[in-house]
Amino acid sequence: MTGKLKNIISRFYNQNIEDAGTRILYFFNTIDTYFIVGGALAFVLAGIDNYSIFRFLIVTVAVAIIFKIADFYPLFIVFTPVFLFLLFKGGWLSLSGAGLILLLNLGIFVLVQFVFMGIPDWIVARDATVGLRLLWNSIFTIAPTTVSLPMSVYFSTLYTLILVARAEPTNRAGLAFWMTMLTAALITHTFRSKSFRSSDFRPPVKARICERVIVLNIDGCRLDRFYEARLPFLSSLTKKSSYFPNGLQTVYRALTNPAFASMLTGALPEIHGIKNNNLGQTIRVEALPDLVKTRLYGSMHIKHFSKPCWDTEIVSLPTHSIYKCDDIMFDALKNDLGKKDSHRLFIADISETDFLGHVYGSESRQYLEALKRADRRIGQFFAYLEENNFLNETIVIICSDHGIIRVDHSYLLFKAEKFVPFIITGKMIKADNPLTFEASIMDIAPTISYLLGVRYPGNCSGRVFTEVVK
Repeated sequence: MTGKLKNIISRFYNQNIEDAGTRILYFFNTIDTYFIVGGALAFVLAGIDNYSIFRFLIVTVAVAIIFKIADFYPLFIVFTPVFLFLLFKGGWLSLSGAGLILLLNLGIFVLVQFVFMGIPDWIVARDATVGLRLLWNSIFTIAPTTVSLPMSVYFSTLYTLILVARAEPTNRAGLAFWMTMLTAALITHTFRSKSFRSSDFRPPVKARICERVIVLNIDGCRLDRFYEARLPFLSSLTKKSSYFPNGLQTVYRALTNPAFASMLTGALPEIHGIKNNNLGQTIRVEALPDLVKTRLYGSMHIKHFSKPCWDTEIVSLPTHSIYKCDDIMFDALKNDLGKKDSHRLFIADISETDFLGHVYGSESRQYLEALKRADRRIGQFFAYLEENNFLNETIVIICSDHGIIRVDHSYLLFKAEKFVPFIITGKMIKADNPLTFEASIMDIAPTISYLLGVRYPGNCSGRVFTEVVK
């Protein structure tokens, strides 16, 4: 079966198809767009009569604005009893009608998750049980994606109920409902999680400290499981390195594209412009690859948060499977280092940990084994660097963009998604040097600028880890 699947993919695959397919998947998987798809489809299936397109569009825009202000944050759900009370009190809904709408949204969620997550993840993992695993784990996951059943079904169902209820702001009951919704959104926005920011400390950049920097990002690596895995190579590497035993803090939302963009720009997601993994978002500020010749490696995610002019090397997960893609990526990185060209910054995203965390859960055996394989691959890569005399003029950073709780991440409600490892090593870096102050992944960009002797990105904030330099 696996061989036939691989032949089919190889026959029809090209990078443009994977790019478009990935963007479509995230359109249906990201709650910002999913709630409209799911809620509107449930509304149509409910068979509501005498409803004008104009009313539909006005209500949809109003609900989208309110949900966006609340940022789809779980605190918003606390106000649900008030919402329902006002909707039922106005006589716009019946209990049986509301129950039908809930069931319709639940069924649509299951279908969308299976088609736009279950099947693609089955292809990449080569495991036909993935769809059922995702559905089960989604029941217990809190995230702004269709990896989370409670969040997805809640917002799409509430949207459908509002469409059906026809609460008019021109009468007292309708106005009370809309004002309550807006107030709840504003309260939620005020008290939602915020990104941690280090105090600004960026000394003048002088001469370069090293010739090149290599960043090895273990995607989706939660700090506690990183230690539980007892990784032999990386554990021994700390004796030769500077590191944060308590980890760095990721940004809000803790998703790959926003977090990676913050690592490259030193800026918050609301400043650099990428707030989730959905389509249509680009980095709108200066980043490290704009200042120093850089090559980025990884899955299609890399292309989606990179500017079109950046130098990227994409490894196809559907073609090679999740278990082979990181080996292929490291081979490409080694090959490029051997060319000894003018590239000075290399950034490689190790994909297996994050993917298996989403499929099997970050508490699973599979996730722990993925961490151990990442440790082995990094150890082999360091052996290559040493054999080819790269370590004398190279600084290597091992880090992660975000953690993961159960099968997803985003809201920073749990330490498991909030804290990530950080190790920096090289001949110019202090050995056995634990750093205990609080720090952010946004501090990675100014630190790399300082090491390479290039100016800081324009909107960069945070601090340089001067404590790591000999």
